[in-house]
Amino acid sequence: MAPDQEPEVDMYSRFLQACRESHEYPYTLLRTPLGPLPGSLLKRYHSSLAQNSSDLCNESRTRIQFWDQWPGDQTCHRTEVNSQADLSEHVERKGEDPRCRHLFIESRHSRAPLDCSVAALKLILTFHQVDPFFLDHVFAFGRQQEPLDACWTHFKDHNTLDRHDNHPSLAPLGRSGREVRHSFLLRLVERTQPGGDSLWHWPIRQVAAYHSFDLSNGRSIWITVKGNGVMRERIMQDTMDLPVFRRSMTDESIVACFNASLATHLIYFQWCGENWRWFIRDIEEEIREKCTLLRTAAIDREPYFARLPRRTDSASSFVDIEAPPDRTDDGSIDAEKSMPDDAFVLGFFSYKDLQTLHSMGRTLEEARLVVELNHSTLKKVCRYYQHIVQSHSDAGDIPEDAKQGFRDSISRFIPKVESIMEDLEINLAQLTSLLRKLDADKTLLECILQFRSSQGSRVFEELAHENSIAMQVTSEATKLATHSTHVISFIAFCLDIIHKAYQNRILQCRASSTTQLA
Repeated sequence: MAPDQEPEVDMYSRFLQACRESHEYPYTLLRTPLGPLPGSLLKRYHSSLAQNSSDLCNESRTRIQFWDQWPGDQTCHRTEVNSQADLSEHVERKGEDPRCRHLFIESRHSRAPLDCSVAALKLILTFHQVDPFFLDHVFAFGRQQEPLDACWTHFKDHNTLDRHDNHPSLAPLGRSGREVRHSFLLRLVERTQPGGDSLWHWPIRQVAAYHSFDLSNGRSIWITVKGNGVMRERIMQDTMDLPVFRRSMTDESIVACFNASLATHLIYFQWCGENWRWFIRDIEEEIREKCTLLRTAAIDREPYFARLPRRTDSASSFVDIEAPPDRTDDGSIDAEKSMPDDAFVLGFFSYKDLQTLHSMGRTLEEARLVVELNHSTLKKVCRYYQHIVQSHSDAGDIPEDAKQGFRDSISRFIPKVESIMEDLEINLAQLTSLLRKLDADKTLLECILQFRSSQGSRVFEELAHENSIAMQVTSEATKLATHSTHVISFIAFCLDIIHKAYQNRILQCRASSTTQLA
């Protein structure tokens, strides 16, 4: 069903027909803020939704929650639907839309399919005439092995304020067709294990929100997609506790409703600015534990063999040589006593430490990018609302009796958003500083590992040198022992000769005496 080919008939009848054919979304949009969208663009979104449906939605589980405040009612009502039939009955009930509706689509965890069938999602988007650009934010959810979209955050406006746009009104539902529309995607680190002290307990989570505000009667719609119930619980609690929301339930003026709409923005924005301080503290402590020894280790002492005296050519110099290194019972060198002291320090570091620092750097960079993009998104929201008040007040799109109230509301809203932005700027500066320090630590560790590699060969050289000294001492001692043996042998030989000569002389003398007597 292509909108640009339909005849101009009763809009409400066309709307009911579109709801019956909601499976054709986004072709079921009566008209977008930009006029009829090109068929190629509608086809692209239709195809993308079909291709991603198996990972995006859980066809076997539907759990959608509504938080509605109806006209004339001074409280909000919570409704949970668990089937397509219940959803159709709730949204297509007769009468006007609620003055404020919050619709929550969640999942069991951040990487699980949404608790919503594709048919239910298309019916929701068709009934509330949500522009297909919101799907860009919804596609960040669903089944996935690793987080997608590289920490992407985004803001997209879909205004219908131009009086010449002829955006269709749906009087039976209380829709004037002149609406402030936009959607955004924000991210934050959320602690998964309270009390944990590891940076791995801080995964990045996202929330996608669509909002429309009717400038004629103050009706608003919020569609929130989140991987858990955190945002739902906050909104339900705050809409019952904060004065700005209670006033909007009793004072149905457009300005009071607009104030409540802006206050709801702050719930999302405050969420995206939380936790960063505690995340930064945790990761700073993690870096300190990993890198304190790295920064203070004494690894530049003089190698052991450089402290050894040098031998000379004189044999007498051996008396000046240091004692050989200690040996074990089997005669081998005792490595613990002979190893240089700095080798023990170097042994504390490994390439696994470098991998750990690299992982920490990736986590820090992802967090830094999220903070920076969140800041950019909030800045766009501020400009967006300032533009609405400045441009559309003069154009007559805002009711005359509400113009000053809108200006006052925006003037109070902008400083609150800017305060959150200032906190994000501080967090960004902290993360940037941590990244620089971590890069310096990584560089230092790489140098230490290179130094250890070079020192490894020097250590072996020292051990070889020590063994050489021991062998030299043993060799010299052996030589001395050999020389002594030779001298002793020579003396013994000489004494033996003398002894034999003496004995021969005695024998000769005796023989001579015997001859003379005869």
